[in-house]
Amino acid sequence: MQTLLFKLLRPLFLSFFFLIYLHASVASPIAIDLNSTTTGVLTDESEISPNSHNASEYYTFTLTEDKNISISLESDIYYKIYLLDNNGTIIKEVSKYDYKNNKIVMTLAQGSYKIDITTVFNDAYGSFTLSLKENIIETYNITLETILDAEWTNKSGISSNSKRYTCYYTFTLNETTDILIDLDSSSPSLYLLDSSGNLIISSDTRYGMHAKIVKTLKAGTYTIDVTSNNNNDEIDIYTLRFKINTISTTEIDLNSTTEGTWNLASGISPLSKQYTNYYTFTIDEDIDIAIEIDTPVRNTRMYLMDSNNTLLYESNNGNPILKHLPAGTYMIDVTSYMRHTGDFSIFLHENIISHAPINLNTSVQEEWTNTSGISKSGAYLNYYTFTLDESKDIIIELSGSNSYFYLLDEYGIEIAKHSNYIFRNTLAANFDAGTYVIAVTQNYKREDIYQLSLHENIIKNEIITLNSTIEGKWIESDGISPYTYEHGYVKRYTFTLEKKIDIVIDLNSTIDHSRVFLLDGDTQEVIFNNGYSRIVRTLDAGTYMLDVTYSNYYNSVDKNTTGSFILNLKENIIQKIPIVFGVPTVGEWTTHSGVSNEGQYINQYTFSLSEKTAVLITLKSENSKFIKLGWANTYGDNFSNIYLVKELDKGTYTFDVGISEWNKPYQTGNYELLIEATVKPALPIKNLNTELINAYNSVIKWEKGSSDTVGYKIYLNNKLVADVNASKNTYTLNGLEPNSKYSYSVVAYNSAGESEAVAGSFKTKKDDYAWLIPIQQNILN
Repeated sequence: MQTLLFKLLRPLFLSFFFLIYLHASVASPIAIDLNSTTTGVLTDESEISPNSHNASEYYTFTLTEDKNISISLESDIYYKIYLLDNNGTIIKEVSKYDYKNNKIVMTLAQGSYKIDITTVFNDAYGSFTLSLKENIIETYNITLETILDAEWTNKSGISSNSKRYTCYYTFTLNETTDILIDLDSSSPSLYLLDSSGNLIISSDTRYGMHAKIVKTLKAGTYTIDVTSNNNNDEIDIYTLRFKINTISTTEIDLNSTTEGTWNLASGISPLSKQYTNYYTFTIDEDIDIAIEIDTPVRNTRMYLMDSNNTLLYESNNGNPILKHLPAGTYMIDVTSYMRHTGDFSIFLHENIISHAPINLNTSVQEEWTNTSGISKSGAYLNYYTFTLDESKDIIIELSGSNSYFYLLDEYGIEIAKHSNYIFRNTLAANFDAGTYVIAVTQNYKREDIYQLSLHENIIKNEIITLNSTIEGKWIESDGISPYTYEHGYVKRYTFTLEKKIDIVIDLNSTIDHSRVFLLDGDTQEVIFNNGYSRIVRTLDAGTYMLDVTYSNYYNSVDKNTTGSFILNLKENIIQKIPIVFGVPTVGEWTTHSGVSNEGQYINQYTFSLSEKTAVLITLKSENSKFIKLGWANTYGDNFSNIYLVKELDKGTYTFDVGISEWNKPYQTGNYELLIEATVKPALPIKNLNTELINAYNSVIKWEKGSSDTVGYKIYLNNKLVADVNASKNTYTLNGLEPNSKYSYSVVAYNSAGESEAVAGSFKTKKDDYAWLIPIQQNILN
C-alpha cells in the first residue's frame, strides 16, 4: 500500500524538491562596470534561468545617468541575452543565430539592471564573452553633393537598427528635394532617420556592394545611419555619396534607336533603386508600340509611365514593352536592375504584326525578318487567320527550329481549351465554327524561316464487332490523334452493344507506348484511358469508339512512326470453377482468361462451407501472383508461394487467383492451387527480446513465426497477462517492481492450436528516486 501511494505522490514530491533546488540555485549575480568586458562559461552545473529554464549566468550594472548602451555577447554556441530591470522584469531579449551578433542597443534611464546570459537550447554549453559599453556614435555634418571615404573600427558605435558598427551623418534641407544616398562597401546598409531619431526608410541591400536610398524629402534636418550587414562585425571601409538625384532625361522619336549608358554619375530610379536614364516620347494617334533594349548588362528593367508618372507597364530580364497607347506623351525608365554599369541601346517603334490569311488544307513557307512584329518574349511574331463554317477536326503543324505557335480567337484572346498544346509543334483538336488566329513565334529573336500547315484531320472510322480481333497498321495517310502527346497516327473503330456488358479491350503493337482510348460514340469524348494498352470496363448498351494510337511521351517515339498492331475486343467472361478441398488444382492464365478491373488475367474459384471454418489457400507459381478473397488480398513474387488464411462463417465464397505483372497485360503462366479446411498450429515466434524502459515498465518484442498466426498469448511468471491479435509484435509490461527478476513467454496460436512457448527473462532497473522513500515513509506515518 505504501509503495502504491508513493507512486501516486512521487510527481508532487519531485516538483516540490525541484522548486527548492531552483530557489537555491539563484546565487548572487556578478557586478560589472560600464565600458568593461568579462568572460564566462555555462555548464550542466550552472544556475537555471527562470526566463529560458536553461543554464544561466547573471550580471548586474548601475547607471548614474541616462545613457545609450550596447550589450554584446560573443560565443561559439547559441546564446541568448535577457535585459531585466532591478525587479527581474524583462525589458529586452535577443536570440541571434550568427553567434557574434547577439546585441542589445538601447537608451536606459539611470538605475540598476540585470543581464541574464543563457543558452537557446537545453544541454548546449560553452564559454562566452560579454561586453557592456556606452554606445557613443560619431556624428558628422554632411552637405549635398558630397563624396567621402571612411571606415568603421572596433571603436565605432553600434547602430540600434542593424546592431552593427555605424557612423551618423546629419544634413539639413532648406526646401523639398529629391535626394540620393549611395553607400559602397563589402556589405553595406543605410537607414534614414528624422530629427527625432525615428526611422523613415531603410536601404534595399539585396544587390551586394551598393546600398541606396532614393527619397523626396521636405525641408528639415535628417540623419543617415551608415552601417553594414557584416555578420562577423569585421571593421571595413566605405564610400558614401550624398547628392541630389538628378536623372538624365532624353527625348526620343518613334521608330528610332538611341544609345545610352549607366555609370556612377547616373541618377537612381525611385522604382528599382538602381542606375537609370529617362526617355520621353510623344505619339499623335493610338498605336501599338514596342520598346526593346539591347545591352550586355544582365537583369535590366524598363518601366513605362504616362505624363503623370503613373506606371503603365514593367518589363524585366531584357524583355520588351508591348503596349497599345492612346495619343499622348510618355516616359521610359531604363534601369540596370542589379547595380551594373554599362552601355545600352533603346529601340522605340510601332509594333506592326503581319496578319495573313491561311486556307484549310494548305501550307505556307514564311520567314521572320527585322520588320516582323514582336512578341511578349521579345522574339519575332507573325499572325495567320482562318475561318471555319462548321465544326471540324483540324491539324496545325509548324516546322522549323526555334519556333512554336499558340492559338487565339478572333478577338486576340488565347483559347483556354487548347492551352495544354501551346509550345508544341503539332495541334490536333476539334474546332467549332468561327474565326481563329495562329500566332507563330520563336523561342529567341532571330531571323529565320518556317513552314506552317493547316489541314483537316480525317480519321477513318471502321467497324469492330464484339469478340473479334483486328490486325491493323498505322500509315502516313492516317489522321492524327487529338489525345496523345505530339499526336501520333490514329485508327478509329466503332462498336455497338445491345445490352450492358463487361468488356476487355487489348492492344498489342510493335511500337512502344501504344495507347487505346475509349470514346462515346455520339460526342466523341474520352470515356476512359488508363495509360496502358488494356481497358477493362462495364459498358451500358450503346455505340462506342476506340482510338488506337501511340504516345510520344519524353520524345521516345517519333510522331511520324508507322507500325502494326493487334486489337482485340471481347466480353470479359470470368468463369467460376468449383474447387475441392484438399485436392491440388493445376490451372493456367491464358489470353482467354477473365480480366480483373486492374487489367490482370484472373481465374475464379468457388466453395461452400457448412460451418464456421478456418481456411488456408496456397498458390504456387513461377510468376508474380495474387489471391483475393473478399477484402483479403495476398501478393507474392515468382520466388515464393503465397498463402491466404481466413476464418469464414457458413456460406458460399468466391476467390480470385491472378497474375500480377503490372505493366505486362499479356503475361500468361501456370499455377498450382490448394485449399484446405484445416490449418496446422501456428509456428513459434522469432527474435524475442526485451527493452527496459524504467524501474516499473518493460517492453517485449518479437517477429511473426508463420503467416497464419491469428494471435499471441503473453505469460509473466507463468501467469497469463495478455492476449493480443496477430497485428501486434510488441507488448508493454506495466506495474513491475524495481530491481526485480521476471520470466516471461509468448505463445502464438491460430484456429488449429498453439505453438510452442518462446521464453525469456529480465531484471528491472533500480528506482532512481529510492532516496525519497524515507521521506515518503515519514509523511505516511
